[in-house]
Amino acid sequence: MNWKIKFESRTWKDLKKLGKQSAKQVLKYLYDRVAVADNPALLGRRLLGEKCKLHRFRMGNIRIIADVQYDEIAVLVIKIAGRDKVYR
Repeated sequence: MNWKIKFESRTWKDLKKLGKQSAKQVLKYLYDRVAVADNPALLGRRLLGEKCKLHRFRMGNIRIIADVQYDEIAVLVIKIAGRDKVYR
């Protein structure tokens, strides 16, 4: 099943902050692994607390926070940053 990858507007700013090489790796991960997965939620972990409806995907030191929307068959990417900054 192919999932649609959607981005919030601020996510593009997050990608620019990572640098060109890391941004390419993140996009490749999202489109080559997450978009083609039967259930992308299984590739990541569910967050706890207030953000319990969101999922975290790991890529080295980079974390991708996303909302897996089953009704739209889409993954909405909310934030991308290093692990020291992403949860703030």
